[in-house]
Amino acid sequence: MSLILTTYGAAQILRAALRNIPFTIRYGLFQNEWTPTAYSTLTSVSPAVFSGYAGLLPVNLWSDPTIVGAYGTSSNPPLVWTRGPGLQSAYIFGYYAVDSVPELLWAERLDEYPALLAVPGDQYAVTPSFTETSRY
Repeated sequence: MSLILTTYGAAQILRAALRNIPFTIRYGLFQNEWTPTAYSTLTSVSPAVFSGYAGLLPVNLWSDPTIVGAYGTSSNPPLVWTRGPGLQSAYIFGYYAVDSVPELLWAERLDEYPALLAVPGDQYAVTPSFTETSRY
């Protein structure tokens, strides 16, 4: 016999999981040509360095889950980093997430080209989201 999770059940479980994370997840940008793996650690990450970089930003405003087909998704408002005045620009290769220790939780590298933050006002945004799926 297989357990069948209803759409209501999936939303309730995702909602409870995100509201009960015992730490604040924080996101940052990385600027090295690194490909994350399941065995990566925070020492693999070269955090972004550019004029105005705000560093690690907290993720703590998860939306109520929405269910579409077999997927339940909850997202946070976009996190935006803006290049400030000054001479230092940067190529951004992706973003990473840490817990309060901090230890690396996950990372995502851009698929093709790095993003260039070249002039004051250039921005890079990430919209954190959690998705859960059912086999059925």
